[in-house]
Amino acid sequence: MTVLGTGDPNYKKSQQRLITIPLHHASSGPSLPNTTVLNLNANRAHAIAVSMLPTPTRVIVKTLLKTLLQILCKLWRWASSFLVLICLAAWFYGGFLPYFLTVMGFLSLGYNMSDYLLYQPDFPPESRIFVASPDQFGMPFEEIWIHTKDRVKLHAYLIKQQVPNGRSIPVMIFFHGNAGNIGSRLENASMIYKDIRCHILLLEYRGYGHSDGTASENGLYMDAQAAFEFIDAREDLDSKKIFLFGRSLGGAVVIDLASRCDFRDRVAAIIVENTFSNIPSIARHLFPIRAVRWLPKFCYKNKFDSYNKISSVVSPCLFICGTEDEMIPESMMTELYNKCSSSMKRLIRFAGGHNDTWLCDKSYPSKISEFISEALDADRRPSFHNYSDNVV
Repeated sequence: MTVLGTGDPNYKKSQQRLITIPLHHASSGPSLPNTTVLNLNANRAHAIAVSMLPTPTRVIVKTLLKTLLQILCKLWRWASSFLVLICLAAWFYGGFLPYFLTVMGFLSLGYNMSDYLLYQPDFPPESRIFVASPDQFGMPFEEIWIHTKDRVKLHAYLIKQQVPNGRSIPVMIFFHGNAGNIGSRLENASMIYKDIRCHILLLEYRGYGHSDGTASENGLYMDAQAAFEFIDAREDLDSKKIFLFGRSLGGAVVIDLASRCDFRDRVAAIIVENTFSNIPSIARHLFPIRAVRWLPKFCYKNKFDSYNKISSVVSPCLFICGTEDEMIPESMMTELYNKCSSSMKRLIRFAGGHNDTWLCDKSYPSKISEFISEALDADRRPSFHNYSDNVV
């Protein structure tokens, strides 16, 4: 483990990915619905098409085809109507118009396809139905509902330390990754509750778990703001001791909140773990094909541009990096650390993967506890000077 000077239970490596493609298997029976038949035929077709490709290319093409077919199955009426429109344009007008409509159709499909790739609230399939409770881990909690400024109702668990003076305990707002729900992070929350000894707010994004709405980049930002304001308004909690923790996609949400003028001086500190610099960069890393590499940034519906936002963060920052992360390259966490403007920042490396870094080293909770103590004692006047990296 390396420390550089001036942070879900999670799924196992095979269960959650930053970009996870849930497969819908057709069930057998005497009578199949139309969408099931479409899935069966489509699966046979793309399996034959990709079987002749080299292994690395085959994996990429197979993933893209499955995603495309999933979207077409959901939007088959729209896709059929658009195909008819193209045929009519070609019949009556010919020339450039059909080609233009075809290109625009594929661009529109790709633009909206990013939501299906990035947000996975239905993985595993029961995630929108069943959300585990903190009492299964022996943690006292309040089940709360938070309303955002655009009137979306969010589900959350507030897990509080049972001490006489609750205001003396720091509060950690936990922002999870792109799949599952807050119940999937309870094992991780139990470790934080018992070993780090802080209050925890487990927030469910819109469109996830029992929360209303549909996930989007701006929507997740508004969810984070509503969660912070909720904690800030609680008289039984100290508004000067609010810590933000984000893993993977949650790290991008944390960085956005801590970089905003209305919040950055109110955040005690942030902890980000295994997060990415921005969506275009991680897309090029995960899909190393020419079409993705040449795709301009304005073609991405979701950007989560943490790389350009981190320079506006002045709160103490702890960057936790899993050196064996199979999704996020270690270099992205280093880039965020180097560009961070905070006068107090730490980069800690553990030999862990994307979702199990918190399980790979016994010193994990103690390192976070030490950082929290230092951050509460630090003089956090905004500073934009450069600091050297000293190996501890």
